[in-house]
Amino acid sequence: MRLLEYEAKAVLSKYGIPTPTGKVVESPEQARDAAEEIGCPVALKAQVPVAGRGKAGGVLFAETPEEAEGAAGKLLSAELGGLRVRRILVEEKIQIKRELYIGVAVDRLARTYVAIASTEGGVDIEEVALRKPELVHKLQVDPILGFQPHHARILAKRLGYRGQQMLCLAGVISRHYRVAE
Repeated sequence: MRLLEYEAKAVLSKYGIPTPTGKVVESPEQARDAAEEIGCPVALKAQVPVAGRGKAGGVLFAETPEEAEGAAGKLLSAELGGLRVRRILVEEKIQIKRELYIGVAVDRLARTYVAIASTEGGVDIEEVALRKPELVHKLQVDPILGFQPHHARILAKRLGYRGQQMLCLAGVISRHYRVAE
């Protein structure tokens, strides 16, 4: 299944996974209004189904609604990966303290799901797996028993979390897995 970022965030929100406040827009004027409504600073993200949007100039930041309007104009006149940008996600700019990657993949050979977590990666998780495989933690999940709470705690511990933070992250990991089911 291929989802745009705003569609994926709507699904995550339904499962109780926190996401930044945002709004999808289709014009510079709508971007300005969204920035005023959300509050600046904001991130403006081109909504096209291609990888590496940030590196390709598809993510811009604005400190004011006027800057958001200008940035939206640039994005809406751009092409990324051969696709014209028609929608932008305007969302609150988040100060990132620590970035984590959490994912679920299908291991067709083993006929099982694999929960994946890393303290690095994000959009470049494949590159991290090749360059620093020790930073990518994988956990095979028995398809009969399913993903259990202890699986989430194991991954959270492997990422270096302990105590209450580990339990909180384990909850987020469990909810991510439920999304993939």
